[in-house]
Amino acid sequence: MSFFLDIFLLDIMGIIIAYICKKRYKQHSLLVYTLSGLFLLIFYIFAIGLWCDYHMFGGVIENPTEFMYSSGIFDVPFDSFEELALPENRMWVFLGVFLFCLYPLWLYLGIMSGYLLFGRSPAQKGVLGVL
Repeated sequence: MSFFLDIFLLDIMGIIIAYICKKRYKQHSLLVYTLSGLFLLIFYIFAIGLWCDYHMFGGVIENPTEFMYSSGIFDVPFDSFEELALPENRMWVFLGVFLFCLYPLWLYLGIMSGYLLFGRSPAQKGVLGVL
C-alpha cells in the first residue's frame, strides 16, 4: 500500500461496502459503520507499519517509507523513516500525516459512489439499474 494506491483501494472498498449494504438493507447503518471502521483499521495498521519502516511483507519492499510516498515511481529525498525525521524533510512528514487524515474521506467518497451506482435500498436502482 502507498498513499497513491490507498486512494483507489479505499474508493473501491467504499463501493463494495455500499453494494453489501444495499443487499442487507435492514441493518444498513450499523453495517456501514462496522465495515467502514474495520476497513479503516486494516488500512491504518498496514499504512502506519509501512510508514514507520516495519517490514511486514517479508522484505518484498526494500524501503517501506519511500514506497509509501513514491509507490516505486517517484524519487523522494529519503530512504528510511530515520531520514524522514530530519528537519529538511518536515514537509514530507506533514504530507504523510495529512494523507493519513484523508483516509476516512476517500472511504466516504467510495461509499457515496457506490450509493450512486447501486442505490441505497433494494427499491432504488441507482445508475446501474437505469442502464
